[in-house]
Amino acid sequence: MGQKLVSGPGSPNSGVQPTDQELCLVVDDRWGFCCQFVTVEAECYLLPFQRLVFVETDRSGATLKAVFSSHEVLLKGRNLAQVKDALARSRNFTVRAVDVRRTEDYRDEDLFISCIEVTEIESDAALSPDSRKPAPEGV
Repeated sequence: MGQKLVSGPGSPNSGVQPTDQELCLVVDDRWGFCCQFVTVEAECYLLPFQRLVFVETDRSGATLKAVFSSHEVLLKGRNLAQVKDALARSRNFTVRAVDVRRTEDYRDEDLFISCIEVTEIESDAALSPDSRKPAPEGV
């Protein structure tokens, strides 16, 4: 199967094909079982679906949180249900944040991602009761 472009700027009837850098979501069935998150700063995180624990969105569709066993991914933008659907279907995809100054290039119904934050989840060993003991005084 080839690449499927899901959401980008402009009218679908405009005849202009957006570049990958303009797209917030690119579904690509040519590669393995993982999702790629690319921040505005071009930091890239590749996370396997096998590690996905849960996904939740707020009612407005402006915030999505995807929790993997090793990382938490927070997306901010508009119409994030498309990303939630891709995660639910375990589709191979790239999610890309776009500079917030480009908002006017996207229609209200388009998926728009202004921010991707990826944080590493501390291991269980780091959260053990012994690791939370205060340091001895004088150290």
